[in-house]
Amino acid sequence: QTDRADVHTAADATGMTVRSLQRRLGRCGWTWSDLLDDLRRRTALRMLDDPSVKIIDVAIAVGYSDAAHFTRAFHRWCGMSPVAHRRLQRDAKSVTERD
Repeated sequence: QTDRADVHTAADATGMTVRSLQRRLGRCGWTWSDLLDDLRRRTALRMLDDPSVKIIDVAIAVGYSDAAHFTRAFHRWCGMSPVAHRRLQRDAKSVTERD
């Protein structure tokens, strides 16, 4: 239901009807759900770059009610868990700092 409210808010903000916004997104090859999913993914990746931010806080910030649902979505987006992503980021950073 919140996705539905968000599409209405976005349509209002752009001065379009919901249907016009959906048609315009469709012409670009997107749906509202795709757009929302991409925004959540990009925001999560940015937040996970900060190791002091807890994964549950990232989950809540991007619209998930618990870490398990967020972890499933993150795995769908990136092919790994948020913890594995952080580990890779940390390892890559340590290799860069050694060079």
